[in-house]
Order: sequence, then structure tokens, then C-alpha cells
Amino acid sequence: MNFVLLAQSTVVDMNDLRFLRFPQGNLETVLEFVAVLVLMAGTVIATLIVQRWAQSWWDTRVREGGGAKAGPKLDPRQQAALDLLKFFTDPAQGHRIAKEARAFEEAVERSLPAASDADLADIRSLRLQLHMTVSNSEQEVISTRQLVEESPVRVLATVSGERLDLYCTLLEVNERYLMIEVPYQEEAYSLLAANPAVCLVYWGEERGEVLFDVTLEPVQAAGVPAFRAKHGIRSKAASKRGDFRLTVDLPITYAYMSREELIRHKQSGQGEVNVRGEGRVTDLSHGGAALMVSHAMAKGGLAQVHMTLAEEPVRMMMEVLNVGSAGDGLYSVRGRFRGANPEFSGRLNAYLSREQIRRLREKETILVKAS
Repeated sequence: MNFVLLAQSTVVDMNDLRFLRFPQGNLETVLEFVAVLVLMAGTVIATLIVQRWAQSWWDTRVREGGGAKAGPKLDPRQQAALDLLKFFTDPAQGHRIAKEARAFEEAVERSLPAASDADLADIRSLRLQLHMTVSNSEQEVISTRQLVEESPVRVLATVSGERLDLYCTLLEVNERYLMIEVPYQEEAYSLLAANPAVCLVYWGEERGEVLFDVTLEPVQAAGVPAFRAKHGIRSKAASKRGDFRLTVDLPITYAYMSREELIRHKQSGQGEVNVRGEGRVTDLSHGGAALMVSHAMAKGGLAQVHMTLAEEPVRMMMEVLNVGSAGDGLYSVRGRFRGANPEFSGRLNAYLSREQIRRLREKETILVKAS
């Protein structure tokens, strides 16, 4: 009986909403509530102001080339050179000059007509300070202005069917031109003087070959035969040339089958090798070769080539990619190796590497005649 009375006494009347009423406040309570609201609003406003200021400061730092990774410290003349390059650049892109090789090279090219020799000397100093050269493997190679003195380079030219490959040294590089020392050989020097449009090749272990189209002008530099050249932009052919190549002149023997003969041979085993001959390898790379032969091979055909490489006989299968007439009944054939075994690949790589280093060291002149 007592339990029932207790339970009844705890029942809440849901129609009585007096327990939801706010407590009655006085003036002091109201003032405290208003002060809290004002403080919260002030905090939000102050936070927004600080965030906007911080963003503005960061944007300014980025535009000026600063930020989390600020560039090298510049002296007043280098800073003046940077400001000059920015003057010749879209204001929205000015911050890229100190960071990206392409933006830097484009600005230098635009500034040349108005820049004095002193300005160009300061730009060269700025370039070195910002590491806008081939010595910086993180920067894209855009122009010959990124080359540095004493760099080994190659000069490649094809004149009247003769291929010329010179291993040279850069005597001087400034923002207007570069000076190339060449190993003097009267025939080669005369060929270049009469046919100055050549391909300049820079070779680095990390980035491989980089090609530039330049025009040579014969000069004498301290009694040394040399050529001067205006700077060139990276050749479009560079993107198509994936393997390092050597100009060579090595005798070969070959056997050739056309695509139709190959198909017939695969289907019935009756295809015969009816084209055999002798020729020369004039260009050699890890992926393929260029041949000078007396038969007009056709694209898609297969040539088995025998040659001696570093005093060792080798055999390679080459798919013909293109053929051109070289005059005097000769044909220039370019192709890629097919099914090369590891032994041949290793021997070829070793030969290319050793020969490249030797030629650069000895500054050789390779002249391959058409006949």
C-alpha cells in the first residue's frame, strides 16, 4: 500500500509547463548576457580580419618570389636584372621568372633589343645565382643560354651526303652568344664555314642528349680556331630522339628480306634471302642504327647486320623504318633493333658509353663520307 502511494506521488503532470520557464533575471544578469554576445561577435570579426591580412601577406610574398621556399638572396644588381625581366613579362606571370626556366628564357629573349651589355652581364649573374643552367637537373633545358663554359658539346652537320661530328668545348657563354672551340681539321672547318646551320648537342649523364639548332660564324679566339653562334632554342627533334647516338663509320655485311618475303617465310617457310651486300654503319644508338647500303630496302623489311664492335663480332636484327637516296647508287637506311638479346645490349651500351667519354676527352672529329 505504501509502495502504490509512492509511485503515484512521482507522476508528473504533463500539462504543467512551469518547469520550462526561464528563471527570472535582474538587470545585472541581462548585462552579462549582452556582454557575452558582444565578445563573441568581436572575436569572430577579429579572426576574419587576421585571416584576410595573412592571406594578403602570403599572396604578396608569392608574387615577389618568396613564400615557404624563398629563392637565393640577390644583390642589388641581380635584383635590378630581375626587375628588368619582369618588365618584359605579363605582370600576372612575373613571379614565375625566378622559378621556371621557360619563363626566365622567354623574358631574356624579349629583353635583348633594349638591354645594354651591362644589363646582360647582370642577367648572366642573376642566371647563375638562380641556378638557371644545365647544372641544375631540376630545371628544364630550353635554350643554349643555359649551357656553361667548359661544357663538352657536339656539332653535327650533314653536307652533300657527308656527315660531320665534332666533339668541342664551350670557350665562352654569355646572354648574346656562345663561343665554341673546335678541333682544327681543314676539311671539317671549311665544311662548317660554308654550311653554318648545324645541330648543337649537349650531353649530360642525368638528362641525356639535348639538341639545339644554331648557326655558326667562324672567328679566331686567342689564336684558337672557333665558331661563334647566336643562341638557339631547344630543337623540336629533341623530343623524338630518345636514345643517345654516336656517329660511326664501321663496315658491315647484311642480309635483307622484304615484308612480303617475311610473311611468305612465316606462312610456308619458303621465303628466301635474295638480298645480300656490304655497307657501313653511320649512326649507332641503343635502340637502332643508320646504314649506308647499295640496296633500296623497303619500310617494314628486316635486315640482319653483322659487324665488329670493340673488336668483337656482333649480329643484330634491324627493322627498316625509312630509306632515302644518298646518291651514287647508295641508300641511307634507318631502323630499330628487334629481339636484341641481353649480351648484345650489354656490349652495345658499354661501347657507346666508353666511346662517348673517349671522344669528349680527346675532342675528336668524325667525318663520314657518302662514298
